[in-house]
Amino acid sequence: MTAATADWETTTAMENKGKAKKAKPVKINKWDEQLNEDTVGKVKGALLSIKNAYVGMVRQTSDAFTEIKATIPDGNWMAFCRENETGIADRTIRDLVACNDWLKVTSATDAQIAAHSIRTLAIIACIENRADREKLQRKIEAGERVSQADALQVANKGKKQVEKPKSKKELVGEILKLQGDLELVNEGRKAANQEVEQMRDEIALLNGRVVEQQRIIAALTKLGATE
Repeated sequence: MTAATADWETTTAMENKGKAKKAKPVKINKWDEQLNEDTVGKVKGALLSIKNAYVGMVRQTSDAFTEIKATIPDGNWMAFCRENETGIADRTIRDLVACNDWLKVTSATDAQIAAHSIRTLAIIACIENRADREKLQRKIEAGERVSQADALQVANKGKKQVEKPKSKKELVGEILKLQGDLELVNEGRKAANQEVEQMRDEIALLNGRVVEQQRIIAALTKLGATE
């Protein structure tokens, strides 16, 4: 075996050793499946810390952003939201302000509030119909969870749905149909004009006959008067 061959075999072996065989993904239905008690305990401990830190955050953060909005002009406020000074997304900041008044009147606990997305809370807070808004509010206060889809369904109830934009194919089809209808109208108008012209010719012919009859009657009358 030559030195070059030995080097090539050594390099190839090292490369093959470095290529770890990808494990086949395992379908997991619950996060704690196939985990030992120690791992589950660590995750639950971290989860408890997250919950304790987050539970009171929604109302406090909403109050803080609402105070900032009331302090600076609208133009500065919009720029503040866009510049991401806090690391919180623009939409989330505006949603926190939108639901601030509602957060002050609901008796839902901080934990019940924290169980919902900020977007869902803002949608509920902005529902115009008071009865519908309070119905969802009572569900949250009773410990039930309201999904964003449920909140949107109530918010859009009774509102005229925005018509879905038509595709290019649909628009072309409508244009062709209108062109066909226009051609039919023009053909009908042309046929009507032809009928009018024909009627005019017939009227002219009848008028000629009337004149001829009047001339004959006049001649006969004159002849009778002479006799």
